[in-house]
Order: sequence, then structure tokens, then C-alpha cells
Amino acid sequence: MALVVEDGTGKTTSDSYISIADADTYNLAHEADAVYGALDDADKEKWLRLAAQDIDNSLRDRWRGSRSNETQAMAWPRTGVVDEDGYTIDDDDMPVVLGYAQTEMAVSYANGGDRLTATPSETADIRRKLVKAGPVEQEIEYMGGKSSSAQIYIVNSMLIGLVKSGISVERN
Repeated sequence: MALVVEDGTGKTTSDSYISIADADTYNLAHEADAVYGALDDADKEKWLRLAAQDIDNSLRDRWRGSRSNETQAMAWPRTGVVDEDGYTIDDDDMPVVLGYAQTEMAVSYANGGDRLTATPSETADIRRKLVKAGPVEQEIEYMGGKSSSAQIYIVNSMLIGLVKSGISVERN
């Protein structure tokens, strides 16, 4: 089944922010990942579809603005979005960075990276790291293994201008 790429109209059947051809172009220009590049279109569709779904689900309550209509399949397009530089994103504009972040995640998945979920992989191992913040030194545990913290960082940094920042505290 071919990807249905969201074009800013709020499609009810879309499942991707980027086409296979555009993802391939991005991959070649930025990463040239051989594993992803060697996949057939069916596998690329699978990974791109899952990456789009994970991006939408993981940022569901953090996106800026509101969905353009209640029947659209994906989180974007959105209304009332002002990016981190103060520029308004038109209601029918699709930020290109969404598709690029989706491609980064698809490449990670194709290379055996765990899907970005709240529960760590059973194959992940616990690692320890000594962290120093000023005069305080503390050993922390973090998950190692197949999860790619670098990949998570890349995707998050790409999307930072499209999500709300800071913590809001509500008083009773």
C-alpha cells in the first residue's frame, strides 16, 4: 500500500509527512545510510509510516497550535502556529522538517534502532555514567543497547521549533 503524504489539506487517509523519493533524496544528501538506501519501497514505506506515527504520538500534547480539522489523520497541518523565531506557519503549510525528522527515525529503525517508546527494549543494557554539575558529582544509570539517544536528540532538535517549550504550572 503506497504512502499517502500529507500535503497541508488535512487528509483523512494520510500516513506520512514525506514521500519515499523525498526521503531518499534527504538520506543521500545528509546521511547516505546504506542500510536504508538498500531497502525496497515496501520496507521504506513500513519504516516511514511507523516513524510518522511515533512522531505524532510522542508529541501529541506538545505541538504548537491546533489541528486544522478534527477529521485529519495526522497531527499536521495545524492552525495558530508561531515558530521559535516568531514566524507564523500558515494553516496549510507543511513544515519540511517534519518529513526530515520522520526520515531520520525511519533510518534509525531500518538500522535496528528501537522504536521510540516509553519502555526500553529487553535487549538494552543498563550503563552507568559519572555526571558532574558544578560541585555535585553523581553516578546515574541510563539505558544502553539498541536505543539511539543520538537519534532521539537529532529528531527532537529538528522539531523543537514546532513544539511548546517550558513547563506550565496550573494553580488551583
